[in-house]
Amino acid sequence: MLPQGVLGFRYEADASRAGLTSLAGMPLYLDLPVAAGLPAAIRRHVRVAGSQGWLDLQPVLAVVLLNLAGGDCVEDLERLESDGGFTAVLQSVEREVCTRAERRSLKLRWWRARTRTVPSPSALSAWLERFHDPAVAKAVAGTAVIATATFPPDTSSCGCCGMR
Repeated sequence: MLPQGVLGFRYEADASRAGLTSLAGMPLYLDLPVAAGLPAAIRRHVRVAGSQGWLDLQPVLAVVLLNLAGGDCVEDLERLESDGGFTAVLQSVEREVCTRAERRSLKLRWWRARTRTVPSPSALSAWLERFHDPAVAKAVAGTAVIATATFPPDTSSCGCCGMR
C-alpha cells in the first residue's frame, strides 16, 4: 500500500476482478493538478461553461487526463470512460476537487441523471469550440500563428463559488 497523498484515496491490493483498470498509473497524475492548484486556476481563468452540463473544471481535467493516457483525439475519451476502475477513481477525485457549492450544483446542472464520468467526445468538442475565434488568422502550412491571449473580465468574485 502506498502512503496517503493529497487526494482522499490510497492504493490497496484487491484480488477481485471488479473495478480493475489498465490505467493504474493515472491516479498518480491526479495528485499533480491538485497540488499545483489547477482547480483554483481553472475557476479563476476559465469561464466557458454555462449553467447546465459540465463544469469548466471537468472538461479541462478530461483533456489533461486524455493527453496523459496517450489519447490524440476527443474520440479517445471513450477509452477512458469504458475503464471502470479508472472512472471509479476519477469520480472520487471529482468529489475532492469540486467545492461544496459545485458539488451541490452538479445535480441541478443536468436534466437527466448523469451517466458519464468524462464528457462525451461531442460535448468536449462543443466545449472546445467555444474557444474558437474566427477573427484570429489561421496558420498556413509551414508557419505558426500565436493568438493574443483573451481573458475574461476581472470580477470581484466567482458567481458560483464566491472565490476571487
